[in-house]
Amino acid sequence: SGFGWRGAVSIIAVAGFFLAIAAWIFVYDSPAHYCQEQKNIQTTASSITFKQLMMVLSIPQVWLVGLYSSLLFAILSAFASLWSVQFFMHVQGLSFNWAAFDSGLIFVGAALGSPFMGYWSDRLRRRCIPMQISSLMCLLTLGLMVYVPHLSSFLLMLLSLLLGVSASGYVVPFAFVGDMINPCLRATAMGLTNMLCILLGAPLFQPLIGWLLELTHTNFHIALSVLMAALLLAFFLTFFMRETFCQSCYQGER
Repeated sequence: SGFGWRGAVSIIAVAGFFLAIAAWIFVYDSPAHYCQEQKNIQTTASSITFKQLMMVLSIPQVWLVGLYSSLLFAILSAFASLWSVQFFMHVQGLSFNWAAFDSGLIFVGAALGSPFMGYWSDRLRRRCIPMQISSLMCLLTLGLMVYVPHLSSFLLMLLSLLLGVSASGYVVPFAFVGDMINPCLRATAMGLTNMLCILLGAPLFQPLIGWLLELTHTNFHIALSVLMAALLLAFFLTFFMRETFCQSCYQGER
């Protein structure tokens, strides 16, 4: 606690400085002829970008998986990033330091869970099943944290870590889109999925939870019910998705 945010920001600044030096030393510009070739390709590609975007926008499955990703990512962008510390302090009675520590564990869980989710999905040879389990586990974990009072410190740490791991299922839709979309449209589809992923958490759920807290006189049980509803919606969305593993793209949507 004595370290403070200034010390943390200073370390990040120093790390960024050395990273910039490393990039300057080890990263080289492409040869001039390659740059000219790339410029010609980009000029040609720019003429079909809008058409590609319209084609991707016309695929319902892209919207479904993008919405799913956004609903799960809201756990990180709305809850963990803004409201979790106050929640741990007001509902579970933690001190500020322990509340911040448990909040950080959610991000640690997400960092550990994201590569695991991709690996598990590949090994399972399924996309929808990991997404279903991830959203359901996220729903149950958040429900325990929100509605069960006076949890032990150890259990809260464990649940925070598990919440981050289960919320990391938001990465699976990117593999879903990669399986589904024709390679010539894949970059556009990935960009759209990424946009949808961050669309709801901070812009919608952060102020909505704050408004509900003000309306209900800091009743986190009611305010966080919107995230419970979001996770439940994410779970049901998976039943409208078509499995894509080992398929280059859908017939008729190329």
